[in-house]
Amino acid sequence: MNVSGQTVMRELSYRNPVTLDELADSCDSAEGIDLLRSILATEGPYEQRTSVRHPVSTGWSALATRRPAFAIVGIFVVVSAVIAASVVVPGSPVGPTSAAAVALDHEAGVAAHADSVEVPVGDYLYTESIVLQFATYGYGNPGHSELPGTVVTGPSQSFSVLRPVTRQVWSAANGSGRLREVFGAPTFPTNTDRAAWIADGSPSLVPSSGTLDQAEGPGALGIADLSELSTDPASLASEIASRNFVDGPPGDAETFKIIGELLSETDASPALRSALYQVASGLQGMSLIGSVVDPLGRTGTAVAYASAGETHELIFDPRTSSLLATKDVVTNPSQASLDVPSDTVVGSTTYVISGPVASTNSVVSYG
Repeated sequence: MNVSGQTVMRELSYRNPVTLDELADSCDSAEGIDLLRSILATEGPYEQRTSVRHPVSTGWSALATRRPAFAIVGIFVVVSAVIAASVVVPGSPVGPTSAAAVALDHEAGVAAHADSVEVPVGDYLYTESIVLQFATYGYGNPGHSELPGTVVTGPSQSFSVLRPVTRQVWSAANGSGRLREVFGAPTFPTNTDRAAWIADGSPSLVPSSGTLDQAEGPGALGIADLSELSTDPASLASEIASRNFVDGPPGDAETFKIIGELLSETDASPALRSALYQVASGLQGMSLIGSVVDPLGRTGTAVAYASAGETHELIFDPRTSSLLATKDVVTNPSQASLDVPSDTVVGSTTYVISGPVASTNSVVSYG
């Protein structure tokens, strides 16, 4: 057994009343998966949630940006290093056959026992998130710049930039309300991008004030009625695959992203959230990253789906099933058609807090 395998078996023995000898040389086998199931099954009652920590979709989009990009602490981090990630459809006789699928199946149970989120009539649902946008620009006006005193001296060049945005949304039942976005300092994924930006006259990359704040009319801050979606996992999988409810290209990679978007919807019922986790657990090609820390320092469990040179991650709180963050990472720049180094984060969303408030000038307090 290699060093990693020895570490896994030792950690498993610490966390479960099973002797080390019973699972010797089988940490990446069906026995290892079964042990993970048994550990999750003996964790105790599900925690009932009294507050919400993940926001709704705002309906916001930016044409220049990529699509924005969620413990069972300890056991996932050691198991995920050695267990493969092929899965079967939930409900089959053998059940999930990977660590990622087992983790998601467990979250389906946690979600089913969570409290519903209800916003009093006339109130707003306040949500706050931090988004990292990846945008590519091409300026075609040599001799002109948006900044006074600078002039483009050569041919226009395209460049990419990463922009952090703190987004606050106040959404009423009819989708109206307020959207406020505060832009942070942009950074460049490569020195070449920065040089191209300078050659183009160092144009401004954020609003002049650094903030966008506007009222939104009915329907602008929400997606379609979630009650239209089935809470039966098989039916829900078909509805998502049809792309009639949420648009997007075909394939499991996109389905994985859509599931993440729907899990971020605070008004999704516990039954729907449970079904979404079950649909995710049946996707082929997932992997379990394990225990991670999100940008706010919160510990969560990460599962990932790799496709077209990128990995999309969902990081969730296994105690509550709430989505903490999503992240898109380039693993193969040529496949992703991006001129950035491997392991570059090209999009992320960190869900900060969410809850009902009385007006568009109120926020949910932390803690």
